[in-house]
Amino acid sequence: MIRRIWHHGTNHEKPAWQCAKCIKEGRKVCEHSKGIKEEMLEEAFVTMYNKVQKLFDTDIDEFLNNIEEALDVNSLRDEVKDLTN
Repeated sequence: MIRRIWHHGTNHEKPAWQCAKCIKEGRKVCEHSKGIKEEMLEEAFVTMYNKVQKLFDTDIDEFLNNIEEALDVNSLRDEVKDLTN
């Protein structure tokens, strides 16, 4: 992928990413290649990062709660008493 500026030097200038092979060797080599606006890639990255972060936070909270429950000595003593009686 290569970063290019569409409509360079105009008021409509936009950064975009395109297939390097298409740019260097021409459309015949890579007919279906389309450019992607950088803004769209940034939005997709932020959306996915936020989703992963949300999952990570949920997993960490659940993990910490499980550890706290497992380390609850009084609860474990009560369970041992129940099992031995």
